[in-house]
Amino acid sequence: MPATLIEVLERRLVTANEAEVIRTLRHATRNGDPAFSAAVHSAIALAVTK
Repeated sequence: MPATLIEVLERRLVTANEAEVIRTLRHATRNGDPAFSAAVHSAIALAVTK
């Protein structure tokens, strides 16, 4: 494989902590793709800034 491709494949697109949030969200929504209201966005922001 070309070195550039290997570098791209090995690079994390999100941090380990961000990946955990995504795993939790996917589990909670059964892998759905829900649209979130402004209130939900605010609640998430509040939860992660404490």
